[in-house]
Amino acid sequence: MMMLRPKSAIAPRRQGRRIDLLSAVLVFVLIALPVSLLYQISVHYLGDNPAVAVVDMLRTGEP
Repeated sequence: MMMLRPKSAIAPRRQGRRIDLLSAVLVFVLIALPVSLLYQISVHYLGDNPAVAVVDMLRTGEP
């Protein structure tokens, strides 16, 4: 006859998906690189402060 193990009093942990450090860094890099690139392009074409340039474009209606 097979012996059954007694049930643990502690509830078992859920086997949900754990995010490891490598995937967290990869997601951060995949988000940060395009944003950084867009910012650099906007600084190059619009001047030192892209936010001020966009507000001025909206206010004057001209690029």
